[in-house]
Amino acid sequence: MESTNSFLTLESLATLGGTTLATIVVSNTYRVIFKKDPKIFAIIFSIGICLLFAVYSHAEPMAYLVAVINGCLVFCSAFGLNNQVNRLAVKGDKNEEVNRSKQISTKFFGAW
Repeated sequence: MESTNSFLTLESLATLGGTTLATIVVSNTYRVIFKKDPKIFAIIFSIGICLLFAVYSHAEPMAYLVAVINGCLVFCSAFGLNNQVNRLAVKGDKNEEVNRSKQISTKFFGAW
């Protein structure tokens, strides 16, 4: 059995779940640090990471088109998961009126 000491490996990052997790974490970190909407950053990141895996695997030319489509799928998955977690967090916060500007500055899973 393989050791479970590492968080992400190249093998786990090369899956839909791994690239989606990476996109959520990096995009939300970008949003929290720079207090900007991360949609454009997230789509560039998700397509970029999929293209990097295509390069890494010495893919045929047509596979790069598939990598771009996979990047869009990763972005949509990350966007949906992030917004669903954000909605659940906002619903659970009964004592605070939440608005868009406050989410951007204080919540890691703020709306994109």
